[in-house]
Amino acid sequence: MPPDELVRVSFTLGPDAPADAEGIWARPTDHGTYIVDNIPFYARDVALGDEVGADREGGRLWSRGVITPSGAMTLRFIVLAEDEYRALRDMRWLAARLDALGIDHEDDEDRLMVASVQQTHDLDALLVAVRYFRASGAGRVEPGGLAPWWPAGA
Repeated sequence: MPPDELVRVSFTLGPDAPADAEGIWARPTDHGTYIVDNIPFYARDVALGDEVGADREGGRLWSRGVITPSGAMTLRFIVLAEDEYRALRDMRWLAARLDALGIDHEDDEDRLMVASVQQTHDLDALLVAVRYFRASGAGRVEPGGLAPWWPAGA
C-alpha cells in the first residue's frame, strides 16, 4: 500500500458515544503501524498524528492503542443552543477563535466541533475562549484525553 494512501482504523467507543466504533483515517507506516490523519470525534485517548497499532478482524482494522503519542490532544466542543440560528452562530464564533490561534478543527455540521491542540499553541488565549464558551452557556468542552501540559480542570 502506498504511504500516501489513507485507510480507516476503527476505535471502540464507550457507552455514552452515538455508535459502537469510530473509523478514523490513518496513513500506513513502513513498519506496520498507522499515523492518525484526522481529528477523532468520539474516540478517547487518541489524537491527530498519534502512531497506533491495529489488527485486521472481520474485514476491518481495529486499533490496539497508541504506540507513539504525537503530543497533541483533542478537545470536543459541544454546542448546547437549541435554536438553530444561535447554534450556527456559536459554531462560527468558535471556528473563528480556533482559526485565529492556528488550531486545526473539524465539525460535524451540527453541534460538535473537535480541535487538535498542541503545546505550542497559545494556550492562555485558548483557555480564555474555552472559559468564555462555557460561561456564556454556548456549550461544554470535553478533553478527548489529557496531555501532561494541559492545565488540570481546564
